[in-house]
Amino acid sequence: MSDCVLCPLPLFTNTCQMIQSPPLFRIGSGAGYAGDRIEPALDLAERGQLNALVFECLAERTIALAQLRRSHDPDAGFDPLLTARMRAVLPVCVANGTTVITNMGAANPLAAGQAVLAVARELGLPHLRVAVVTGDDVLPWVLANDGELIDSKEAPSYKRGSLISANVYLGADALLPALRSGAHVIVTGRVADPALFLAPLMHHFGWADDDWPRLGAGLLVGHLLECAAQVSGGYIADPGQFDVPDLHRVGFPLAEVSADGTAVITKLSGTGGRVDHLTCTAQLLYEVEDPSRYLQPDVVGDFSQVRFAAVGHDRVQVQGAGGLPRPETLKVTLGYRDGFIGEGQISYAGPGARARGELALAILRHRLEVAGLASLEHRAELVGVNAMHGPHLGVAHEPYEVRVRLAVRCATRQQAERVGQEVEALYLNGPAGGGGVTQSVREVVAAASALIPRSAVQTHVQVLTHGVPGHPEQVARSASAHATPAPLVAMHDAAAMAVESAVPAKPGGSPEVSPGELQGEPPSEEAAGPAPVRLQDIAIARSGDKGNLATLTVIAKDPLNYPLLERLLTPERVRAHYDGIAKGAVHRYCLQHLGAVHFVMHDALGGGVTRSLALDAHGKTLSAAILALPLAQA
Repeated sequence: MSDCVLCPLPLFTNTCQMIQSPPLFRIGSGAGYAGDRIEPALDLAERGQLNALVFECLAERTIALAQLRRSHDPDAGFDPLLTARMRAVLPVCVANGTTVITNMGAANPLAAGQAVLAVARELGLPHLRVAVVTGDDVLPWVLANDGELIDSKEAPSYKRGSLISANVYLGADALLPALRSGAHVIVTGRVADPALFLAPLMHHFGWADDDWPRLGAGLLVGHLLECAAQVSGGYIADPGQFDVPDLHRVGFPLAEVSADGTAVITKLSGTGGRVDHLTCTAQLLYEVEDPSRYLQPDVVGDFSQVRFAAVGHDRVQVQGAGGLPRPETLKVTLGYRDGFIGEGQISYAGPGARARGELALAILRHRLEVAGLASLEHRAELVGVNAMHGPHLGVAHEPYEVRVRLAVRCATRQQAERVGQEVEALYLNGPAGGGGVTQSVREVVAAASALIPRSAVQTHVQVLTHGVPGHPEQVARSASAHATPAPLVAMHDAAAMAVESAVPAKPGGSPEVSPGELQGEPPSEEAAGPAPVRLQDIAIARSGDKGNLATLTVIAKDPLNYPLLERLLTPERVRAHYDGIAKGAVHRYCLQHLGAVHFVMHDALGGGVTRSLALDAHGKTLSAAILALPLAQA
């Protein structure tokens, strides 16, 4: 008689069953921002065999603007595309048993939940259950207490009296009661983006809320998926340098997650895009500061040891994420009124276009003085010459066409309107051949970040049905109900990542390095043909925003070229390259095992995307600027 290795019962009893882990959990990304495309999400819902489909649509300034809309209309304040998305995916998601999870509730999750029910009635889905998660609105607490600003430079004009919103980043624990309720749709307000993905993984696999390694792994899955097509070929194509097939029909990503947290990132067959170690590495480090300490409400993720391995066409296995105890405080986004921005633009084309554009800017500077606006913060620039990255990186050639742009931060709407009027007056009172004037005024709802104790936050889940709107089927629960977390501990294995910094210094050129350092690099098998001239020839790059800092990741196309990246892209050289943009310290993180160098540039976004005067307020184009760096400088 022999015993089963899985249990002590004899084989002949027929009562021994193979112990199996829960099946793979298939989770897809239906949106990466508020205006994302709907068709790829529907394709995922129809063909992805998903357990859950997540729509992540809430940026830092989006919720403040939503709070402003709600202040004018109590039924407003949720994502304008909510009903269109639900109308597209609800029938197939209900039929396939796919749970829909979204933060499109924004500033008014309860009204969003009612809107979902209205769509369900329209579609003939009378038994739909919608769970609404609330508790992220902490404005009363913030008004009554002091919250510590994370970066005062991000909010130089912040005043408590100008506050219109305060929304805390909830974690996955706030969504667990909603998942246990069996709701078809879960609607939230402000929730940390990866937590929208982590919560269903915790629910499905039964992960404990202090199982830091698995929570770190689940956090990584959420981070890779949260920006949708950015991990499957979007925001990375560079024709002739890094081609992405059929980008016009790029597929949104999904993950096949195992009980131990390892996962395969992929996309549907027949869709455009690509999923490989380069797209995954670019997304891994996107908008991350320290890869070894990615602070989130549920866990501090350690991504410094993450590895990617191709396991098929457009299939990448992800493993190696770690986790540390969650922070004791939670991040809050504060939305506050910050005046107005007035803007005007006009175009010039043909011979002498640049000279006429520069004359127009000179005229506008004089007219700002006459109007008493010259002392205000402003940008006067030529689109096509220096609008994106300033004169340091601006082109020196004569363009065929330019566009004059003037943007001024104003205290009143009347001042802001004057800006566009002066630009429009160039039609008759400026250089020859000006046309295509536009002018705009927008009220600035700026965002700042603060930290508050967990004890200040209580979350609630309400399950809505057609018969009982707003019935609080789930009782309140506190986000601070868990035991106080242990203090953060040091990174457990830093061998794969080195960190360096460059602090602000006197203006000057890039540090010189002997051209001889280029010698001795073994060429890759793919390097046949002309020798590489620019960084673009050997690397790809991606940049993003995080408050008032910009992140920049440069990844070697061929791992053999990584040593060259590490030598060429020192913190000092990167800071000098972005002279006039990166005004604070620059930190570098070297991840040799991924072939990547990652930079965090402080004080680089004009106070943050919500209040910046820059044309590229998000810093998205900064990645292209670094790729122009000549390799001869190495």
